[in-house]
Order: sequence, then structure tokens, then C-alpha cells
Amino acid sequence: MKYWIFLLTLSLLPARSVGQQVSARAQEAPVSQQTSESQAAKSQLVISLRGNLLSVKVHNAPWEAVLKEIERQTGISIDVKGPLTGTLTGEFQSLPIERGLRQLFRHVDVFFFYATETREGITAEPLVRVWLCPKEGSVAEAGQGLPSFSATAEAKQALQPMMGEDQEARLAALVNLAQQGDEEALRKALSDWDQNVRERALELLAELDREATMALLLDMTKSPDAETRLQALSLLDETGFADEATVLPILGAALADEALRPHAVEALAGRGDPDAMIYLRQAMRDPDPHIRMMVIDSIAPEGQGLQWLREATSDADRQVRVLAASRLEQIVLQGAE
Repeated sequence: MKYWIFLLTLSLLPARSVGQQVSARAQEAPVSQQTSESQAAKSQLVISLRGNLLSVKVHNAPWEAVLKEIERQTGISIDVKGPLTGTLTGEFQSLPIERGLRQLFRHVDVFFFYATETREGITAEPLVRVWLCPKEGSVAEAGQGLPSFSATAEAKQALQPMMGEDQEARLAALVNLAQQGDEEALRKALSDWDQNVRERALELLAELDREATMALLLDMTKSPDAETRLQALSLLDETGFADEATVLPILGAALADEALRPHAVEALAGRGDPDAMIYLRQAMRDPDPHIRMMVIDSIAPEGQGLQWLREATSDADRQVRVLAASRLEQIVLQGAE
């Protein structure tokens, strides 16, 4: 804790002068107080977590205050790997934690770290730690003790699956490859099994040639390999690399792809904006009941989403009707609580 000590030195002045100074300060005090209150009114910090959905409304909020509140709400440890200046402003409602943090921290480099937990026979990988690094320098440049590589061959070796558990080394290897201009290796890393490696490779490729990287991602969404298509769609959807006008039609087209459909439905439902709802409405009319069930299971139970749930209780398919009724019943119970 910092303690600030202020020393006030008064010059020897006539009693009348001192009295005049005190009076002047007394008159100035309300103005100073009003200024302080005005500044406080301009700053806003509201963060809430319901289940795995994060809601944020911040305006001109100090970085330190925002990060402490996110740590308190989520239990995720946030490490800052360099000076973060200025304040944060952003707003979103009910996004999955990881997607929300990516959106909030879009102006800095973000690295996610996961743990592996097994409970009652179910294995999960919860997000446990986040690194934030200013855009001006990478993690390695910030002197955070990441490994360095003397040659391209060493960097490529570090990206092999056998080194998969050493995430810090793999991220540092990407930086090394980018510094050497090895775009081929970075393009291959876009299909890596580790999401952090994929996203870091995308950032580094974009720094070398953004237009070419965008074209590459679009080509990947048309790959004959389903996993490659899914990874490309995830990068476009979750990293903020492309604007909404580009991403929404791609998500809409992905509804026709069996491998991409679950991700596309979830991503569109998470947006909740009118353009995204147009695509979801089309999916609600799909002849395949499983697609209709995906939408019912993903949409927010409010506004149009609530209306769709009510309509689905009269669906021709019994499973769709049951799922819609179950979600409506859950809403009623939550309201009673």
C-alpha cells in the first residue's frame, strides 16, 4: 500500500492575508468537489457473471480496477506483461467468458491458459489464467523469460506436438518465426491444435500482410478438411480479426455445413443483433429438427428468442416441442427464484 505524505509550508504573512487565503480556498472547495464528482460520473464499471456468461459495461474505467473486478467475479488470474496506459471502455451482454474477454481486451495481445480437470468422469479445460501484453511489444520482447531460438529449425521444432505442453515456448517460437519472415510456418500454425497458438499465428501473419491473411482464412473455410474449416471459422468469429459485415455472412453460410453448424448457431445466438437473428430465423425453419433444436438450445430467452420458444412448443417434431417447453419452464422457475 502506498502512503502519500503532503507537507504544507506557510509563509509568514499578515493575519489579514492568511484569512483572505483561507476564505478563497473555502470558496474554491465546492468547485473542486463538483469536478471530482463530474469525473466520477464519467467513469463507469459494471461487471457481472451468470453461469459461464459474462456481462460488462465499462466507460473510462482504469485498467487496474477492471482487471481486479474480473478476477474477483471469475476467479481467473490476470497477469499484465507490460504497461497498460489509459482507460477501458466497452459493453456487451451475456457472452461466454473467453469471447467476452477477447472483445474487451481487443486492443492488447491476449493469451489464454487452461487447466485440465476431471470430475465424475467428465474432463473439462477451464480457463484459469490470462496474459495481457501491450501491442507495441510481444511477450518475448517484454522480457518475461520466454525461451529464445537461434534458428528457424529450432522454432519449428518447438511447435511440434511433442512440445505441446510447453505453451510459452511455442508462443515464443511463433514470434521468432515472424521475425524471420517465415510465413509458411505461421500459416501452418493456423491449424494448430492449441487455440492460443492459432490466434497468435493469425496476429503475426496479419502484421506481415493483413489482406493476404484474410484471403487465407476465407480459403480455409472452404477446405475439404472439416477441422480446418472449423478452426478458420473460429478464428474469424472469436478474434475480432474481421468486421461483422464480413463475419456474419460466413456464419450464415456455415449453417449449411454439418461440421460448422453447432459453432455457427452458438456464435449467431451469442451476438443477438438483428442481422444475426435473420440467419437464426432461417435455421428455425430448417426441415432438420436437430438444427431447430440447436437454435432453441442457444438463443437467449428474451425478445424474439422468447417468441421463437413459444412458437416451437407447437413444432411438428416432438423433440423440438419438448425442448422448447423445457426451456420455457426453466425461465418460469428462474423468475420465481
